[in-house]
Amino acid sequence: MNGGGRALPLTEVVYLAVKAGWEYLIVDGVNIPTERVAADYTRKQHWYSGKHRRHGGAVQTVDIRAARRFRIAPKILAFLGLLADLGYIGLDPRVITGTTRKRGQVLSEAAKTANRVQASLRCIGERGNAQLKCWWVLTHDFRGRPCQLTVVVKAVQALQYLIRDPFGTVRTGTES
Repeated sequence: MNGGGRALPLTEVVYLAVKAGWEYLIVDGVNIPTERVAADYTRKQHWYSGKHRRHGGAVQTVDIRAARRFRIAPKILAFLGLLADLGYIGLDPRVITGTTRKRGQVLSEAAKTANRVQASLRCIGERGNAQLKCWWVLTHDFRGRPCQLTVVVKAVQALQYLIRDPFGTVRTGTES
């Protein structure tokens, strides 16, 4: 996500993940439908996704261009594993992504099994992104300014976290 709002510094995210006992972080993204932001079609159509064939904001846990520019992968991989989908192939040789088949070839059973295991590990990140699409404010063509999308997504994520853990048992470690 880019624009408005303050994100945690990468070092703090990695520190908290290691402290929580996580073995890896997940890199993923989701497209949130929006009203057309670029009013002038003679210019570049801002926020248009050819993949989804609609205007939308790309909400990324880590955008691949930013990850490459700021060399995020090596900083995370020094402490944790990093899982990503096929869109992140080439980010770093140590990032675990699925295996693609070459045109006209078939994946081996070992590669298919490895893809299934990797997908099962990434499913929590996929689930988190899917839950974003369940909130009315994000599912009915967001109409705010582009910089507002980040703030809205962060608010939805905070609310989602509170819904899953209303009494703070995960945060305080005092499960009953």
